[in-house]
Amino acid sequence: MWRGRPFADLGDEPFVDRECRRLEQLHMVARRTLAEARIALGRAGEVIGDLERLVDEHPLDETLVELLMTALDRSGRTADA
Repeated sequence: MWRGRPFADLGDEPFVDRECRRLEQLHMVARRTLAEARIALGRAGEVIGDLERLVDEHPLDETLVELLMTALDRSGRTADA
């Protein structure tokens, strides 16, 4: 149910930037954990799109790149991995 930036309507309140970064990090970790679980359950093809978006958003996160490569490989897309 994630929809845009948290607290967007609060503007310049002092806590907003810090709390937004924290919540966005938690959201990314939740998406990564869900992808890991689906891959472990043999449903790797279902997470490729989300992992591609995550890697685009966080290109230096090696764990996400590894998950994407694993999902591609387990979906029969070895050349893409």
